[in-house]
Amino acid sequence: MNENISVSELSDEDIPQLVRFYVELSRDVEKETRDIYFVNGEIDESPLDQNLRKSLADSGTTTLMAKAGSKAVGFISGSVIPCFYPFSPIKHVGYISGAYVIPEFRRRGIMRTLEENLIKVFMDNGIGCVELFMLSANKSARKTWETLGYSTFRESMRKIIRP
Repeated sequence: MNENISVSELSDEDIPQLVRFYVELSRDVEKETRDIYFVNGEIDESPLDQNLRKSLADSGTTTLMAKAGSKAVGFISGSVIPCFYPFSPIKHVGYISGAYVIPEFRRRGIMRTLEENLIKVFMDNGIGCVELFMLSANKSARKTWETLGYSTFRESMRKIIRP
């Protein structure tokens, strides 16, 4: 990774940039997948800003920002959640809820560094398994996560019952 990139926990001052990253992420996913969840035109940023401010106060959520100098270039966010299967010997897993690197900083190892830093947080909390969701049609996300060692272990299905 470029030595000019630093990774730190989200601060209150980072939230406006994080909101912009989530909007850009949504636009990227919309463009790549054309999924009905993401074809949403204008995005009202105020509820997102409020949710992110709440997550900053939640000790169970960790958001890390990557910066090139003072410029934010990416993020990853995750939390510890209960395992989906109640009978599993694994009671809690790390869950990656969002991740993004701006296009001009991709392919520089930034996502790998962000993910490694979040994995360390999970391991420090006794977590041995990390999960995430992505849309099946998001081929660039699939390639990124597979490169980082993730593999499909369960699948979700959807049936649209209203136009």
